[in-house]
Amino acid sequence: MLYNYPVPVPPNVYGTTLANVGTISNKGLEILLNGVVFNKKDFGWNTTLTYSTNKNKLDKLNNSKYQLANDYFYVGDAQAPMSGVPTHRVKVGEPIGQIWGWKVLDITEDGKWIYEDQNGNAVESKDVKIEDRKVIGNGLPKHYLGWNNDFRYKNFDLSVTMRGAFGFQNINFTRLHYENYRDQAMNNLKAGYEKVFGKAVLTDSKQFNSYYVEDGDYWKIDNIVLGYNFKKDFIKGIKGMRLYFSVQNALTITGYKGLDPEVGGSLLTPGTDDRNKYPTTRSYTFGVNLNF
Repeated sequence: MLYNYPVPVPPNVYGTTLANVGTISNKGLEILLNGVVFNKKDFGWNTTLTYSTNKNKLDKLNNSKYQLANDYFYVGDAQAPMSGVPTHRVKVGEPIGQIWGWKVLDITEDGKWIYEDQNGNAVESKDVKIEDRKVIGNGLPKHYLGWNNDFRYKNFDLSVTMRGAFGFQNINFTRLHYENYRDQAMNNLKAGYEKVFGKAVLTDSKQFNSYYVEDGDYWKIDNIVLGYNFKKDFIKGIKGMRLYFSVQNALTITGYKGLDPEVGGSLLTPGTDDRNKYPTTRSYTFGVNLNF
């Protein structure tokens, strides 16, 4: 793992050096099942099922030459007007991708956040401390699943590609920045005028907390292709012809409120759903394959 380590600063010398010191361990499992379910004259079905899971842990950040004062550091940024507020913590003994912030317990009658402090007690946002932040999610999926199917029926063929990821969280920056009606300098979502937890409309300032960290589990039908193969010499001079119609990004099943649960983020800040992300598009294609 590369990290900038502070060093003594002589005149005209950089105050940090980039060193590949940290180590991470990974343990996981990958399974692939492939089979022919049916193989008849007029009907066939081939299927492929894949599954993978992985657990990682940061083993160390130091060695005999490079030393950090702590066994952790913060990364990520909650974006303006909260610039400088980190979103993730990287700590020895913990997995990569830990989302770090205040845990919401409730909201007051006048719309102020109620948080859980470091001792497990409920405190209002005006009394919460930096030390009360804790792990409120992880942006790396624990499980990946894929299922591909190829069908044929007489002259028709159908291909369906599906996949999903489970056991992870996303930071919904769109909700964080646009569900606060106090900010009149920006556009606001309709949800910003609705009652939080059915109690009160939010009147607090923008704060990075667990209310905007959502489960990102999803199941996607990535691609559907339907084709029809014409008989040989259907058209004189053409040995083979196939018409096909495809849909890319056909369907996403998820409880996530953002545009797309499959978000970006760096290697150390996974699960970061930036508010300026361009929406994932669905595309349709019609084509003809000719064999002369």
